[in-house]
Amino acid sequence: MIRRPPRSTQGVSSAASDVYKRQPMVIARTGWSGELSYELYLQDRKKGDELFEIVHEAAKEFNGAVIAPNTIRTIEGGLLSYQSDFGREHNPFTIGLDRLVDLDQDVDFIGKEALKKIKSEGISEKLVGVEIDGDPIQKVPENFWSVFDENSKKIGRLSRCFFSPRLKKNIGLAIIDINYVEPGTPIVIESPKAHLNAQVHELPWFPAEKSTNLD
Repeated sequence: MIRRPPRSTQGVSSAASDVYKRQPMVIARTGWSGELSYELYLQDRKKGDELFEIVHEAAKEFNGAVIAPNTIRTIEGGLLSYQSDFGREHNPFTIGLDRLVDLDQDVDFIGKEALKKIKSEGISEKLVGVEIDGDPIQKVPENFWSVFDENSKKIGRLSRCFFSPRLKKNIGLAIIDINYVEPGTPIVIESPKAHLNAQVHELPWFPAEKSTNLD
């Protein structure tokens, strides 16, 4: 079986090298839905089906099951999807990942000067959470929904939204004009069926899990 990574490697996004039947693999304590989880990266893809069956069988003891990513949890946790919530036209400061950018380091990297300029001049738009009035939204948008201010001026676009059973309200992610990002700011979202009143909300609603009973 796969041994548990040593305690020293169990950070939120840490990874540990391991061996499964003499095949090197990487166990990463990562995940896209906010729950504490592990991802298994097997170096020999030919062993993938076999590894899946072993993990699937072992998970039965814990009532484990094969599922898709939890869309609701990703929105609640502010976990972003590339080419959905943001794209190449956006920068770390716009999408709230500026904590990962060190512009003071001596090492040079692609885009460093451009990021310095953005930081100095400030951003023109920002990714925010939104709470949307109306009936429960039961289907994730297939395309961007336009976002307007109360005077019908377009100020951005919403990428994903869904009804949160825990919050008992519709929530979503949007990139909007920097002048409207204050929590509580009223906005209007254009869905395919109606114009929906909404309010800006700070991200995340629920932070990602960072502890485990195994620690």
